[in-house]
Amino acid sequence: MAQSLTGLPAPRPIQQAREIASQLSDTLDANSVLALGRDAKDIETAWSGTGSAKVTTVVGDDVDDLFKGQGRADIIHCGGVAGHIPESSACVLVHALAMRTDYVVFSLTGLGDADTKASPREIDRWRDIFAAHGYDAFDCFRPKLKADLRGDVLLFANLEAQMGMAPDLRGTALNKSRRVPHRGRVGARIRHYISGFAAPKQRRKRAA
Repeated sequence: MAQSLTGLPAPRPIQQAREIASQLSDTLDANSVLALGRDAKDIETAWSGTGSAKVTTVVGDDVDDLFKGQGRADIIHCGGVAGHIPESSACVLVHALAMRTDYVVFSLTGLGDADTKASPREIDRWRDIFAAHGYDAFDCFRPKLKADLRGDVLLFANLEAQMGMAPDLRGTALNKSRRVPHRGRVGARIRHYISGFAAPKQRRKRAA
């Protein structure tokens, strides 16, 4: 288990970010990382530990402020933003990400938050927005993370980036017919599936 400077286990957000940073630093040639969102400090700690890339950090969840003065980066690791912005800002966020990188690590829930799940509709909404900007989703992190570190975190990559991907990484691509499997703990799985059925029932009730 990852340790903090005090000798105690590192907080789950840092542990998850470290696992992700380790996976990507071993797979992709990244010299620069932009850490964005409420979890940006944890992301910075994780990537700085790899020693493989220069890390720039912007803390917050205001889409207009996150990208001020920011140029391109090899990877943008975005954590603690998706769940805190209005739907009207989602396209603005993804457009800003697409203008600055070929690879986006995107957390739909908080880093290391294994018990909180985005609904299937929300996951599909983000996938559709990224797809409109030429990015495909890859479920490459969660299968390798411990159960208590899993959350809804995906890698998005554009077509140019995919050309340089290793075959095993390309093999984790998600298409519209393949749902993001729930890899969290049992209680969280039950809540996840209940939430997935709740919205259609509400729509049928209004239609009646």
